[in-house]
Amino acid sequence: TDVACETASTCMQVMGGAGYCTEYAVEQFYRDVRISKIWEGTNGVQALDLAGRKITQNMGKNLRHLMWPLTEFIEENRDIPEMLEFNKPLHQGVRGLQQLTLLMIAEGQANPHFLAAGATDYCRYFGNVLLAYMWAKMAKKAMEKKGDPFYDAKIASARFFFKRIYPETVSLAAKIQSGHKSVMEYPTEMF
Repeated sequence: TDVACETASTCMQVMGGAGYCTEYAVEQFYRDVRISKIWEGTNGVQALDLAGRKITQNMGKNLRHLMWPLTEFIEENRDIPEMLEFNKPLHQGVRGLQQLTLLMIAEGQANPHFLAAGATDYCRYFGNVLLAYMWAKMAKKAMEKKGDPFYDAKIASARFFFKRIYPETVSLAAKIQSGHKSVMEYPTEMF
């Protein structure tokens, strides 16, 4: 829901000074997704559930099952030049997700504070990798109908995602890898 809210906000920014209180569709989308962050429970709790329970369930079998289509897609499109701009960063993201998952499990078992401090960033990294996979799939399908404005817009949107949004995975990984001490070092009296 955090990403949905950010996306709607970006759409509103593109529209210019239209405002927040009118009944245009974009403003309504923003109001609707903003309240969903409250209704669904905090994303932090959802992130803790993902990092603390979901990735370790069934000895990681669920996660491997989820990653299989991504690795298969990467392999199938490895030698297609038009797909390189999508496939290469997707492959890097999947590898990074695997490494971060192992880190979260190992460090999280040793120190629950590590898991808690990195959970939200891990969840966002995870989501970005899944979104990258979806955008890469859409771009591949759209390339079959290149020249049609609708499909050309899909390719342009995929490029936007991969160039402007997906690179945040680098900073998310750095935050996770930095550990928990900067989050947990505040004494209770400081609050």
